[in-house]
Amino acid sequence: MIEFSGTTIEKLKFIKKFFKGSNEDRSGLDEISFILEQITKNNSGSLNVDFDFSLARGLNYYTGMIIEVSPPLEIKIGSIGGGGRYDDLTSKFGLKNLSGIGISFGFERIYYVMESLKLFPKNIQRFTDVLFLNFGNELIENFHHEISKLRKKDISCELYPTKEKLKKQLSYANKKGIRFVVIIGPEEMEKNKIIIKNMFTGDQLTFPFEDLYIKINELLKN
Repeated sequence: MIEFSGTTIEKLKFIKKFFKGSNEDRSGLDEISFILEQITKNNSGSLNVDFDFSLARGLNYYTGMIIEVSPPLEIKIGSIGGGGRYDDLTSKFGLKNLSGIGISFGFERIYYVMESLKLFPKNIQRFTDVLFLNFGNELIENFHHEISKLRKKDISCELYPTKEKLKKQLSYANKKGIRFVVIIGPEEMEKNKIIIKNMFTGDQLTFPFEDLYIKINELLKN
């Protein structure tokens, strides 16, 4: 089983067939299958995910999926991060019935990888161009992929981390010197509209949701 090689999907099919008819609890296999299938389905190609049968971590600590992060194959340095799922770990500290998942990264190893691959930019004094205001998780899910799209187009943007009063979020943008904020609240989402506010001039523009990149790109060039 450990020597079997193939794609993630092939490994999943193999392991399911390998344990077919087993009376052991299959919940762990079902969980890892769901996770890997979702990653494979939604992966844009920038992430290389492998299902490794030989991977092991402390069994008295982790209770579910475990993960390791590795650098590109040409960098022979081992893993640069690792972690996994641990249920009820907090009970050791008096807080019961709380599950969790965590991962830690090796800063020195990541620095070495970036230095070896010459990934440090010549000019890192880059500031946020666009701030997306936060009106709750149910709305964030509808435009989170747009943020990723803007970043891939080299537009520096961020999402305000929590749902707060509008005044507080706009104050944050002012303190950081962010030029534009994107407002997509319940009313805008219902009408398929987006509002962009210029924090330097106070001007606001309203336009269709699908024109987000075009409009922001135009505004940043002016």
